[in-house]
Amino acid sequence: MSIRLHLACLALLADLLLSGCNTTSYSRAYFANATINNHPAHVVMDTDSNLPCLDPAGAERLNIHFPNYTRKIDINGSHEYTTLVLAPVVPITLGHQSFSAALPVAISTLNGANSGFENSPDPLSTDAYIGWPEVRQNILVFDGDTRTISAAPEIPVRAYLWLRFPLSPESSDRLVIQVPLPEGGDGNIILDTGQPWGVSIPRAQWDAWIAAHPQAPTTFHLGGLANGNASSFPEAWADQITLGSLTLTDVPIHPASSVEDFHTKSYLGTLGLYALTRTDLVVDGPHLVAFLNPKSPPGPAYPGFNRPNVAPSPAGDFIHPGDWSVADSVTLALDYIYAKSGQLQYLLGDYPAANLSLNQALALNPRNLTALFVRGQIKIALGDSSAALDDFNRILLYFPSEPAVFFQSAIAAQILGDNPQAIADYGLVLQHPSGDAPAALLNRHVLILQQTPGPDPSLAIAASWPSGWDKSLGQFLLGQINESALLDAADTGEDEAVAAQRCAAYYFIGMTRSLRGDSPGAKSAWQKCVAPPLPTFNEYQAFARVQLALLAQKPLGN
Repeated sequence: MSIRLHLACLALLADLLLSGCNTTSYSRAYFANATINNHPAHVVMDTDSNLPCLDPAGAERLNIHFPNYTRKIDINGSHEYTTLVLAPVVPITLGHQSFSAALPVAISTLNGANSGFENSPDPLSTDAYIGWPEVRQNILVFDGDTRTISAAPEIPVRAYLWLRFPLSPESSDRLVIQVPLPEGGDGNIILDTGQPWGVSIPRAQWDAWIAAHPQAPTTFHLGGLANGNASSFPEAWADQITLGSLTLTDVPIHPASSVEDFHTKSYLGTLGLYALTRTDLVVDGPHLVAFLNPKSPPGPAYPGFNRPNVAPSPAGDFIHPGDWSVADSVTLALDYIYAKSGQLQYLLGDYPAANLSLNQALALNPRNLTALFVRGQIKIALGDSSAALDDFNRILLYFPSEPAVFFQSAIAAQILGDNPQAIADYGLVLQHPSGDAPAALLNRHVLILQQTPGPDPSLAIAASWPSGWDKSLGQFLLGQINESALLDAADTGEDEAVAAQRCAAYYFIGMTRSLRGDSPGAKSAWQKCVAPPLPTFNEYQAFARVQLALLAQKPLGN
């Protein structure tokens, strides 16, 4: 893998920080009957998370031992890191399902310190989390009166009389509904069973609401941990709050965190567990639709607010009458659990374990595209690019325009020496905006020059890229900086990024020397590219090995 994290790997790592394993020490939606490692376990269903994982403190409670350290991975150049730890395979029972799997343990850090995100691992009560992808194949019925989430064989007839909202395109990884806006278009509302609160709304809307309701009751509640310290946030009681075309009554509201707001397109708000007590809700995951019926006031008790005709919340009880229960009827898609374990095993460089997990996923669901994608990357890393193309082509049967798959297919083709196919696949990447587009343009550029010497006008766009490593490579290939300046740029960043960047720098230096006819100089650069051992596969080292093999077939200087 290069310094970029591709497709599901990037999505996985981002959500480890942004939504996965979110918790505070308050009410949650717990699976009714759960054991992990043969111990009773508190397992939360968190619909704003995209992966199953263990809480670090929970793993210790369950007598599960995991490494104290694994490598840090920079997420998209943001200097936000996740320390990835994978627990050993342990037996797990959730409801009527029993299986064995290696679950990740995710510890968020920022430059080696606590990440400072609003939600941090809960040291008190939660042992593990199950995310939205593992339960989205169910028809889920949320009953706020009994605080239960159960699965139904079909949509209850009464739900057809309620408001109907499609699930957002963002709902592949978390539960988000799409709500029409009065002015046209749609907005997104997160339904988050991983947080106990009422409704969180964007900061600007919060400020406007407070200004318009100066007499509204307000309080502060303790939130998660930020930089090791307890944080708090303001709350107000809203007789009514409107999010797009959805209006809820008698709910507490508070300003959304930057994680919710900035990382959700057209964000309108988030409904936590208390807000879900104020609705009747059915989510048909297989058919991507939700049915929602707002309830009339009053809502149940909520600490910090004394309301007429509502019995106060018992001392120490955050949300009366307490936790929600996830019924045994809710089944898990085990292929997702195995696929995500395989992703992490791949990122940690344990290819045999990753292959085992991914093959388990594909045995359960041959169309698990994440498992196919990661397994294809492993095949490239192990030197079987032809077999990798088989996995990528299976994905394209279902997603014929997925740029990340074309990017990996191009890498496989380039390693196999099929440069025309690699050029074509890189070109398909460029037709769709994606994080792989800069690398696709750079890689395609040097392959085109090998076939047709002369300027490649398509590279001119690199001059408009924002500052960063891709821009430095583009400037080098455009002749705007020299080899020394490129190597200086490669030395900027974290140690692992620097090692990968220097490999890329020497590969492209070798390619430019080769295009000038300097075969000895090209050989020297490519040898420097392949020399350092890297913790994971690096495509530029693979490309350089191909070039060295071709060079060995002809005398230097030709």
